[in-house]
Amino acid sequence: MMSFALQMMEPEIPLPQAGPSPQAGVMFTRRLRLEPMRQDDLDAMHGIVNETSVRRFLFDNQAISRERVRNMLSASERQFRENGTGIWALRTHASERLIGFFCLWPFVVKREMELGFALSWAHWGKGYATEAGVALIDYVREHLGWKQLQASTDLHNNRSILTLWRLDFVESALIRGPTGPLRVFKRKP
Repeated sequence: MMSFALQMMEPEIPLPQAGPSPQAGVMFTRRLRLEPMRQDDLDAMHGIVNETSVRRFLFDNQAISRERVRNMLSASERQFRENGTGIWALRTHASERLIGFFCLWPFVVKREMELGFALSWAHWGKGYATEAGVALIDYVREHLGWKQLQASTDLHNNRSILTLWRLDFVESALIRGPTGPLRVFKRKP
């Protein structure tokens, strides 16, 4: 109930035409803006990836250094220039504050590009991950032309698994990851 009430308090703000903008990699949804992450997002992203609830599954519960985050952001900027993929900052229309991120990033499974995401704990349970995921899937289909999209998650990361199911991903394999079993999901964009 509380998360529903909080959602309803967000002001309605007129938006540009919804949908991905391939030139800038910027996407708008009803409540969110996704845009390529910048180096000036370093402090906010460093804070999010080091939240205990986030790093538990995303980074195998290891603290992540500022330097590692800086390197990730540099790699993301390079990926956007080269192929339109990388890390997108996730913000509400009501605030410039970073609340999480989505990415198309080379992950564990055969180093293939995968959908990844993390939200600050304070923004869990509001439907933001599903809403942003739909926008990113549309971007993959309309601007990258991929035939398939993949994601993987730790065996017991139930919140991410539920989000992937909401986004019509289907579990395709259980594999051994670097620190334990991973569930692999696939979806046709």
